[in-house]
Amino acid sequence: MPMSERERVLRSVLVHCINPDLVYKKLIEYDITNIVQSKPNYLGIALRAPIDNVEVIQYLVKRYFTDQKMTLRDRDCLLVAVDSGILEKVRYLLEECDISLRKPDSPGDLDEEFAKDCMVRTIDSSASLEIVKYLHERHKVPVWIKGEESAPENEEIMSPLISSIFKPSYSIFLYLMEECDMCNIVKTDKKFRYSCLDAAVDGSSNEAESMLILRYFFDQCDIDSKEFPFLMSHTTSFTAFRYLIEECGVDPRTVHDGQNALTFASQGDDMDYHFSKILYLVYQHDMLPWKRVNGHGVSALEEASSHQMLEVLNFFIFGGLTTVDERRRCAQIATNAQIGEILLTTDSAIRAKSNCSLDEVVQSHLFLARGLSEERCHSILSTSTSPNHFQVHLSSSADSLYRFMPKIADIRIYFTPYEFVYAKREYLKQ
Repeated sequence: MPMSERERVLRSVLVHCINPDLVYKKLIEYDITNIVQSKPNYLGIALRAPIDNVEVIQYLVKRYFTDQKMTLRDRDCLLVAVDSGILEKVRYLLEECDISLRKPDSPGDLDEEFAKDCMVRTIDSSASLEIVKYLHERHKVPVWIKGEESAPENEEIMSPLISSIFKPSYSIFLYLMEECDMCNIVKTDKKFRYSCLDAAVDGSSNEAESMLILRYFFDQCDIDSKEFPFLMSHTTSFTAFRYLIEECGVDPRTVHDGQNALTFASQGDDMDYHFSKILYLVYQHDMLPWKRVNGHGVSALEEASSHQMLEVLNFFIFGGLTTVDERRRCAQIATNAQIGEILLTTDSAIRAKSNCSLDEVVQSHLFLARGLSEERCHSILSTSTSPNHFQVHLSSSADSLYRFMPKIADIRIYFTPYEFVYAKREYLKQ
């Protein structure tokens, strides 16, 4: 059997097998015991496997190490073991092998940096509450060190609580907040609280868990209304964005750093997310992109221009949401020729373009936002002068909204598996 095939067999056995006798049998059968002896990284394969294969781990450790003594350099095995989410593997390495969370030159003192790395990695990889509890309660691994703050781009200073929010893991978050008294720290340490809130409104693939965490902050941590603008400007979750406005009473017109919610939404790279916010603010809260913050700040149109967000500009301009004066003012300071040309579009040209064929209109004439009421959607669709020039965003209530579509002449919609539906030219030509 070629060596590569032998290694493949061994890897498969180590990932799936919990019986050490079977592992030994396969090693003998394929004559690859020498591979195990010469490649200790295979121990890592068994450690990382998401199965309770502690007996296999014990067998491999005996083959690698004399009297099961693992040197300090081998303690990275612990970081691999926490990836599996299996507490017994972690317990075995810490209690039966010579791996320690203590400092090598001062065995009585906890190596806080390495110990915290284990805790954070547990949360980031397997999100095992059992392992988190074990590390904290049995080995006194701290859940917070004063002065820590969130920095997703620099995980070296990530705290366990921040990690549980970013993951997100509500069960671990709840344990840290209530059993480890992190709630009081969040209340009293303003800098750390801002880091936690920043993480809580960050976009997540598991919005249900994220919303449980955000609701906990508002229910238990005495969030001051003065912190609302900070949250509005930092949220990248549309669900969290709506929650702040609809349930927490945050006014989207509140100014933070000279900008309101609409101006913040008119800048950035995530088009799906920014459109959701923009459409929600325009159609549900009647915020207009040409209005300048406090009458003298920056308008949403200007923000979209300076950040060269073409789709947003097309929506503002060809959706009839701008004024000639504001477009001209933005065009004077535009640094991009294409942006300047769009801004100088006349009202007559805008009206003419709304009567063009769909093939000539690449960008949208009208959008429907997630979260708009059915009545509001029906009203917008029914009063539109060009109902067949749509790029439509639909929510989970797409079925109920779709009932209105036959009332609108010649509207074609392209459905995707996601929340957003785009009726762009490339789809319509299929």
